[in-house]
Amino acid sequence: MDIDTKWQQIKEMRTSTCNEVLGKKKYKQKDWISADTLNKVQVRKEKKGAINNSRTRAAKATAQEDYTEANRAVKNSVKTDKANFIEDLAKEAEDASAQGNMKQLYKITRKLAGMYKRTDRPIKDKNGNVLTSDEDQLKRWREHFEELLNRPPPQNPPDITPAEKEYEANIQDKHARIKDAKTVSQALTEKASEMQAVTPHRTIQCGEPPTLSMPTFSSSTEPQRKRSIIHALARADVKGDRPEGSVDRALHESQTLQEEAVLLEAHVRGDHEAHARHG
Repeated sequence: MDIDTKWQQIKEMRTSTCNEVLGKKKYKQKDWISADTLNKVQVRKEKKGAINNSRTRAAKATAQEDYTEANRAVKNSVKTDKANFIEDLAKEAEDASAQGNMKQLYKITRKLAGMYKRTDRPIKDKNGNVLTSDEDQLKRWREHFEELLNRPPPQNPPDITPAEKEYEANIQDKHARIKDAKTVSQALTEKASEMQAVTPHRTIQCGEPPTLSMPTFSSSTEPQRKRSIIHALARADVKGDRPEGSVDRALHESQTLQEEAVLLEAHVRGDHEAHARHG
């Protein structure tokens, strides 16, 4: 057997196997292309064949001109079809928006933006063959759900033991839930009030350094002077030579100055707001 005959046998074997298992590729035209455009595409193919079959330069030049004209006609027709398709989609989107159909509106928007992709996976029959047509796929889905939903009852039903204790849970009583929420909120508020009630005097009694519990001022000259005095008294307290009750008096004066600063700030803010209302 010569090599040409052997190659022909191998080629026929592979071709027949591929056609039987895979099948031929089906070219599906886009939905928005009209029949008139498809006819013009066929004419363009014929013009292309005429160019390839030309024998002389003059015949080839003439065929090239005919092909150029046919190609221009195809492009114009495709452009017109696409414009009409987009116009129809825009009208459908307007109708869906007027009807409140957000699913259809979102689908059309994705299609117009070029982000529309079908997420369908290949469906196979019971033998593992891929189903390509919509009709065969629908039949396979029907068979699947008929077998899934029409099964006989199980032979051995599960044995579920009842609970040892039944708990009463009245989820319909809204007033009880609101009352519990108010109780928790009130407890949190009382806890926050207790934390705010810790004064500098109590902090000193707990053993903390006096300098860490002083109120801090940043802009007034008098509080700065008072804070310096308190720091000096605190250092004297460490050495053991401070006058009795000096730190307590300094703390009281510092707290009084802080309260006066807060009242002054509130008074100034009220004047500004009144001026803004009248202005």
